[in-house]
Amino acid sequence: MAVKPRFMVRVCDRDRGFFRFRGQLMRKSIEVGLLYSRSGTYALISEACRRGALQAIADVNADPDSPVTLIPVERDPAGDIDNYAPLCADILRQTSARHIFGPTTSWSRKEVIPVLEKVGAT
Repeated sequence: MAVKPRFMVRVCDRDRGFFRFRGQLMRKSIEVGLLYSRSGTYALISEACRRGALQAIADVNADPDSPVTLIPVERDPAGDIDNYAPLCADILRQTSARHIFGPTTSWSRKEVIPVLEKVGAT
């Protein structure tokens, strides 16, 4: 059984992410990028990381006290080093995502860092 932090309270406050729409308490939706190879040479290890990220997103979304709903936006670089930067840029350009989970290897992360820094994403 998970212990809930004491500081998490249900509020109707735009700064915390909740807002009211037609009398209903609503959550702020935030797109997050997932950049894991689902095919290619790194598929096995990347799939484990992807499942972990999706489970974490599901846990946040299932928490009734969470002020946000996370929406995963996935791209598959297929383990090809030349695909990581363009697919990261695609996520940042085509969606509202400003946070990218993955890639799995250090060389693939080195490919996406300049793309993230260029737009101020993480």
